[in-house]
Amino acid sequence: MNKSLFIVGYMGVGKTRIGKKISQMMNVPFIDIDQEIENNEKKSISKIFKENGEAYFRKLETNFIHSFNYSKKVVVSCGGGLPCHSNNMGVIIQKSNSLYLYKDFETLILKLEKEKKSRPMINLLDQEEFYKKNKALYQERIAFYNKSTFHLKIDSFWKENFMTEINTKL
Repeated sequence: MNKSLFIVGYMGVGKTRIGKKISQMMNVPFIDIDQEIENNEKKSISKIFKENGEAYFRKLETNFIHSFNYSKKVVVSCGGGLPCHSNNMGVIIQKSNSLYLYKDFETLILKLEKEKKSRPMINLLDQEEFYKKNKALYQERIAFYNKSTFHLKIDSFWKENFMTEINTKL
């Protein structure tokens, strides 16, 4: 691995869980940007959204991306909206490798329904709004995610596919 690997994808796809596994497989450190922000702000992402608003949170994400030491060889998990703001994806592409994790939308929705309360972008939506909002966000964000260096479908073969198709190119 000659550069950092930034993991992007829609909320609920498993960026943190899989990012940790990839970092272990590659024997490099793991950083979760949301966790870093929570540690720095001393409050949860949900609380940041509630008390300071989404714009403030997006600024914190952008500050992280623009101040990150790209000479580090680490795996970094990004929040689902991070690539879509302030040319963050452009910076990531220019300075590191990126990996887009994806599942089909219907599979993600089933998972997100179970996690809805912990997701500040969707936790207050009723069932119909929940589906519509997620569908719109998903469609809006795909263009940013698709700019990634690598794409990896999250299924029962993801580890083998990562090792054979992506790891060798890092």
